[in-house]
Amino acid sequence: MNSETILQSNKLIAKFMKYDSIDCSACRYNFDCNHFQCGLTQNEKDDLLSYNCSMDWLMPVIDKIESLGYTWEMGKQLSNHFGIPAFYYCRIGGIGEVQGKSHLEAVYGMCVQFITWYNQQKQQDRENESN
Repeated sequence: MNSETILQSNKLIAKFMKYDSIDCSACRYNFDCNHFQCGLTQNEKDDLLSYNCSMDWLMPVIDKIESLGYTWEMGKQLSNHFGIPAFYYCRIGGIGEVQGKSHLEAVYGMCVQFITWYNQQKQQDRENESN
């Protein structure tokens, strides 16, 4: 993934999580901060999103997806030689599967795929209701 794709994916996740602002050194973990104290621009705030870097950031996303009634399956596919992982995978039943070089990469990719699918379903439901 290139840096622009990662940024857009992180912003997609933040919107799904209803985070309007991001933590910074002046207001760590206060997502309601307006950033007047730290003076960050919106682009600088967006760059602080770390869903692609940390399971600590992804765990609340996983919890929210599970709270919507979806179940996860995560694991690794071993190669034939010496039990070395060939790839890690993450699945959400009926939605899809993502493979990655690490658990983090697979879970991050599945979160992005799920949220994209979920947003499309919500849009279709709204369109069906208006017809």
